[in-house]
Amino acid sequence: MFGLKTKVFGAAEATSWGGSQWAEDLESANCFNGEAGGIVATTEVATLTGWRPVETLRPGDWVMNFDEEWVEVAGIRRSPLWTGNRSCPPSLVPVHVPAGLLGNNQVMTLLPEQFILFESDDVFDLFGLHTVMVQAVDLVGFAGITQVEPLHPVEVVQLDLGSDEAIMVEGGATLFCPGDAARGVTSIADLLSDQPEEAPGLFEDCPKLSGDETFVLMHAIAPQAH
Repeated sequence: MFGLKTKVFGAAEATSWGGSQWAEDLESANCFNGEAGGIVATTEVATLTGWRPVETLRPGDWVMNFDEEWVEVAGIRRSPLWTGNRSCPPSLVPVHVPAGLLGNNQVMTLLPEQFILFESDDVFDLFGLHTVMVQAVDLVGFAGITQVEPLHPVEVVQLDLGSDEAIMVEGGATLFCPGDAARGVTSIADLLSDQPEEAPGLFEDCPKLSGDETFVLMHAIAPQAH
């Protein structure tokens, strides 16, 4: 439903975050705002040598994309999600996804701005498209998906894959990794308008759902989940 049809590698133990009080003053938190394509360290990525934590990847490694093809890692950037002496700012609190909900075979932690690819019969029935993107923060509240503040600093890993790609993580979930020239993802309204040039290259037929569209999709997939 969400990429790989079966698990092809083994998996590591799940990682979860503890909680503490949110910072009230974002400016004094001196936060670093991670990009939408950033992947939280410890996230397992499908590579030629098996499932590996994203922070262990190096240029020259190969990762599996949405089409189950191998894509070479051209470069890597690692940075903190936020800096400062206070706890994680509310706008950056990671999204905690229980195992099995998005194709992930273990607990998964996403950045609020991260995009996940959805591919299912429900997607086609609702939107007339085979694949759409959903922003992680829009999933909060469904089926146990929550934002849980980390006790410790979070490292974010940016993969340079040379172009827009979607890669396989945590046993079968699919995350969007924008290329250097990525302009973000378009909405369904933009895609169906008379301005197709606004679509983001490789994923021009895979638009981002709005919050309301995500609500409709999640109720179709799991009507009792909200």
